[in-house]
Amino acid sequence: MKLSNITITKPNLKSFPEVFPLLRQLWMYKKLNKLRVRKVFAKGLHNTAQEFLIAKYDEKIIGFAVMTIKNSLWDEGNLCYVDVIIVDKKHRKKGIGKIILKEIIKTARKRLCKRIELDTAFFRKDAHKFYKALGFKECNLLFSKNV
Repeated sequence: MKLSNITITKPNLKSFPEVFPLLRQLWMYKKLNKLRVRKVFAKGLHNTAQEFLIAKYDEKIIGFAVMTIKNSLWDEGNLCYVDVIIVDKKHRKKGIGKIILKEIIKTARKRLCKRIELDTAFFRKDAHKFYKALGFKECNLLFSKNV
């Protein structure tokens, strides 16, 4: 695989059937309702606070990312929060995640973001190494509660 053959573009609703299996890989311990996820995907495509990206190789989607631009008092401006970043398990450790993250950074700069944040599960040790290698620092503990 030549990295120069990877294209990063914005998806559309027709992209969903290829994106959904990637989300299953990312959230392997969660039972996903395809119809509900598709509805949220469709809504996100039209949300001006969100940016969706897909990575394609040979016209096949092999990566997906979602970022949300938030107004942040802490940052005194915009914050880019990476909601999702996933590369198909058959294509990991080849530089594709780095290409996607570079595009996220480029988009965050265009959207006048001061900082980029993301979270990752404790057990995803390879992801932790990847983010640290790209200059991300471990700085917060996320708390969550269902409502």
